[in-house]
Amino acid sequence: MNIFFTDIIKEQNRELRGTQRAITRDRAALEKQEKQLELEIKKMAKTGNKEACKVLAKQLVQLRKQKNRTYAVSSKVTSMSTQTKVMNSQMKMAGAMSTTAKTMQAVNKKMDPQKTLQTMQNFQKENMKMEMTEEMINDTLDDIFDASDEEEESQVCPLCAVFLSTWPNRDLVLMMHHLSDLSVTSEFKVFF
Repeated sequence: MNIFFTDIIKEQNRELRGTQRAITRDRAALEKQEKQLELEIKKMAKTGNKEACKVLAKQLVQLRKQKNRTYAVSSKVTSMSTQTKVMNSQMKMAGAMSTTAKTMQAVNKKMDPQKTLQTMQNFQKENMKMEMTEEMINDTLDDIFDASDEEEESQVCPLCAVFLSTWPNRDLVLMMHHLSDLSVTSEFKVFF
């Protein structure tokens, strides 16, 4: 049924475009006639034929009125074309809404609100457990690393203790201390 309406709307749009082109051609012909009448009126005015000028002037007025009517008809045709497009888009939107409503009905039939609520509550509970476990692990790791740093600082030689108190980067001092313990180079032993 929707395809039938779409075909009708396409046919109507085609006819309206054809009508619009015909109106434009007619207006162009009227403008051409208007210019010819103006030239004839000027020619008759030069010859002094007032009666012919009056008749031609009346024809020119009628021609201009007819040309103005073509503008009015053209705007009405454009308006009808716009209304047709609006109707087409409204039909498409109604079809989409119908499909969406059917989809939502199917989903609602398959979804059990109680099961969904229970699943969400279980998820929330398990998520809270995971957050608590993660927090406990982070606290434990922080305690271990703090204890390790305190042990390293207590095992540092007296010269390193001086460096630790004066240098802003204590990790670098501890690393250099470890390198001197490993006897990596003699240059580091000069400092420690």
